[in-house]
Amino acid sequence: MIRSPSLPTPSRAALSGLTRVTPFVIAMALGGCGSVQPAQTQPSEMLPSNPTLPKVGICHNKLVSDEADVLRAARRACGASGEPHLIDEDNKLTCPLSVPNRSTFACGPEKQSPPK
Repeated sequence: MIRSPSLPTPSRAALSGLTRVTPFVIAMALGGCGSVQPAQTQPSEMLPSNPTLPKVGICHNKLVSDEADVLRAARRACGASGEPHLIDEDNKLTCPLSVPNRSTFACGPEKQSPPK
């Protein structure tokens, strides 16, 4: 008779760690934290306001999204207001952890000067 090799059984510590991590992973997926596509958010409020040019914020992940993806999302967010021009970038925890970087764009015909 041929005996099959016995498979190692997971330790109790490994199983308890798995049961602690699983709800966190499920919550992230359901909460939208699993998405890594650029998405519209609030623009940075630390910039000087110019009421003639609307501003949009785009959350993105620099490790996953390239400049073209972010610019495409900014164009969609600007719509008919004009061409997006990058005026600020930050990562001050205003975006979900999967897309931690925020780029703020001014929508209009010309570039704004960067904040001083």
